Amino acid sequence: MILAIFPPVVIAILRLICRTCKQRVDGGEHLSTAQAQYGCATIAFWHESLGVALWHFRGLGYHTLTSYSFDGELAACVCECSGLHALRGSSSRGGTKGLRLLRAAVKLGITIGLTLDGPKGPHREAKPGIALVAAKNGVPVVPVAMSAAPAWRLRSWDKMCLPKPFSTLQIVFGAPILPPQELSSESLEKFRAAIEFALNELHEILD
Repeated sequence: MILAIFPPVVIAILRLICRTCKQRVDGGEHLSTAQAQYGCATIAFWHESLGVALWHFRGLGYHTLTSYSFDGELAACVCECSGLHALRGSSSRGGTKGLRLLRAAVKLGITIGLTLDGPKGPHREAKPGIALVAAKNGVPVVPVAMSAAPAWRLRSWDKMCLPKPFSTLQIVFGAPILPPQELSSESLEKFRAAIEFALNELHEILD
């Protein structure tokens, strides 16, 4: 019952609110340039920006990854209601399958979006999975910071941002970060740290 009712209701409320909002986008050419050069890209953002992301990227058919848990199924249903597609897998359960599905999507020229600190944090700390996914796929990572002002902030670990009516949605894209040529643990860690630093730097601009 929850899976049938909650996702469409959430998206309906989000649409109702966001249609009253203004949207300010900076650096959008970074994403379009990466997509033009590589056919697609990996969009990286923090879990707190998920509400704004569902609105901004609605209907584009981008793919993401959700876990096999009930929360993951709920998130998948919400994504589908927003015109996005959720693949199933995680770093702990089904991680290999998730990576394989993401690679298949990239080969088809489909841009993927990943919450780097999801699903349980720590807040604004990139997990190593994003580095491996991007390196295996061979496409650049485009960091994007998203927020709204004014907004509600949930008292959850991610401090999720929910736009208030008539607020301004703020979306800032950073320059593409190219994946390393080799898959050594050292190069992947440097790649992961570079993505985390770039994303937090963008959020400092918004803050």
